[in-house]
Amino acid sequence: MSDTTPLLLRPLHWILRLLVWIWRVVVGLYRLAIVALVIAVIVLLWISWHGPPLVTVGRNVALVVRPYGKLVDQVVPSGQRWLDRISGQHPRQTSLRHLRDALDDAAKDPRIAAVVLDLDNMASASLPKLQELARSVDQFRRAGKPVYAYGMSFDQSQYLLASHASSI
Repeated sequence: MSDTTPLLLRPLHWILRLLVWIWRVVVGLYRLAIVALVIAVIVLLWISWHGPPLVTVGRNVALVVRPYGKLVDQVVPSGQRWLDRISGQHPRQTSLRHLRDALDDAAKDPRIAAVVLDLDNMASASLPKLQELARSVDQFRRAGKPVYAYGMSFDQSQYLLASHASSI
């Protein structure tokens, strides 16, 4: 058998076959990416629909308040918080507003019988922030509910908060 392709077109023929093969690989990868994206969207929708189980609070329970890191007015949004949450690391900052809201809500909630302040991991806070949190602790105590402060050892800021508890 003789090859009917002219001699000058033979290299061009191989280049065209190579380009067709590359194009098929690109189209295959594109289709694979689309399928992966659709599957990811379906999984995310399923997770958001089902979500984590609802937390039920029994009667006569203690609210554990465990601030981690620095006590701040507003937590600085960063990608590091997201990475810390995924890796199981404790946050580097705790929102004062969230702590105050939790204590205020717990004072009104008949299911919450007491508060436990676990101050071991609280790093630092300014005096005005500590006084504001101490006012919330005092308000919780005025609701007739005890506050217990816990810690292996306290620095000055931790001891200031612990001094507003019913017992240390």
